Amino acid sequence: MRHKDDSLTAKTTAEFIVQMLTDPEEGQEFFKAYVKAKFLEAAVDTLIKVRHQAGLTQAQVAERLNTKQTAIARLEADTEGTMSLSRYVDYALACGVKPHEISMVSLKEVYDYILENPQARETELDFYAWAVRQATTEPLKIQTIQTMSTPIQAGNTVKLVYQPTNPILNVEEYPQEKVAA
Repeated sequence: MRHKDDSLTAKTTAEFIVQMLTDPEEGQEFFKAYVKAKFLEAAVDTLIKVRHQAGLTQAQVAERLNTKQTAIARLEADTEGTMSLSRYVDYALACGVKPHEISMVSLKEVYDYILENPQARETELDFYAWAVRQATTEPLKIQTIQTMSTPIQAGNTVKLVYQPTNPILNVEEYPQEKVAA
């Protein structure tokens, strides 16, 4: 990494991220560490979120998993990725949810997304909205998509609407029969 005598000219977090990503010597190493840290952080944040949504305390989750509250606290703080996938699923099931799918995307696309949006939320929907904007302005045909709040029916057409001034991705659903008309 950088030596103390190397200067960083970034004044904001976004500028720092872009500066580090584009560093010819350390950019690739920084990128991989950054992406890994963001993923692991999102994974444990999701555990905490589902526990809260289920109205459970750490002690209640611990009881369901036959362990101690301190073990649950350690799981919720595990941004190093030491938790097994099996334990992650057990935790989710104890909260009454099932982890859905884990999607994989090209590192090149993630790199471009982060460079263009260094302080944007790095959710799957935000990334895909960005990817769609890069490719087309036409509605995207999706077989199924599930968000935390709204299921979209199979066979319907959805249009991902993103406005730079509004960081929330809006999903507009069009029933199949209306699209055909």
